[in-house]
Formats: sequence, C-alpha cells, structure tokens
Amino acid sequence: MDRNEALKIVIATTICTRACFEDCKKCPYYSPERDNGYGYAQCNENFKNKLLKTLVTANPVDVPASMLANQKKSLIEDFKRSMKEQGMQDSDFESYITKWDSDFSKTAGEMIQSSFLIDAIATKMDLHCKSADLDRKFADYSKQTGIEESRVRE
Repeated sequence: MDRNEALKIVIATTICTRACFEDCKKCPYYSPERDNGYGYAQCNENFKNKLLKTLVTANPVDVPASMLANQKKSLIEDFKRSMKEQGMQDSDFESYITKWDSDFSKTAGEMIQSSFLIDAIATKMDLHCKSADLDRKFADYSKQTGIEESRVRE
C-alpha cells in the first residue's frame, strides 16, 4: 500500500467519523439491526471491521498454521465463556462449534492477517510509538492532572 492509498483510507475514515458524529444513520456503515444505542461508536466499529476485511481481501498473506490454531482456540474459548454466561449448555456448544468450525477458522485467519497488515502499514509509514512520543504523553498527562511526571511513569 502506498502513501496515497493510506491517505484515501484516512480521508474515508474522517468522512465516516464526521457523518457518524452528526447523525450515525447517515453513515454508509450504519446498520440498524446492530444499533444498540451506542450509535457513533457502533457505526465506527462497523466501519473499522469493514475496512480491515477489505484490506485483508486486497492483501492476502499466508498465516502460519500454528498461529491460526492458537487464534481459533482463543476465539472458541471466548465464545464458549460468553455463551455459558448466557445459559448455553456444553452439549449445545459442542454442536455449535462443529457446525461453525469453518467460520471460526476464517475469523481467526482474518484477525491474524489484519494484525500483519496493520503492523506492515505502521512500519512503512513510521507510525510506531517512539520513546519521545511516550515522554510527550507522560508530560502532557502530568500537566493535565497536576500529578508529578515521575509518579505518572510508575
């Protein structure tokens, strides 16, 4: 991805963010069935997910099998915990995992690919956090809160 493509993404994000802030329903990524009263935040999350899926589709990368297996296992464990909290029985859960196995694999792969892409973009655009960035944040926070910078760094 070159600088112009990255700039287009930033511009699209800005346009989406402004539309969401003014009236979330005007945003092209608004989804009424997923609107849970959080409006702007939900719409922005939908946009980010769609953007990442688009980037993954346009820039496929191989995912190591061991990483895929670990990510899939984590997804399934998180899902199981969430479903148990909602009253799902173990027997129902096992059949669900079997039925939706390919979706868990696909989602795990997309998550890993998107993290690879985000890291590659950050490296190419020199967007990694540097010591000077942290120092500036500590100093700003210290000024805003009135807490000594040395205490903020603890």
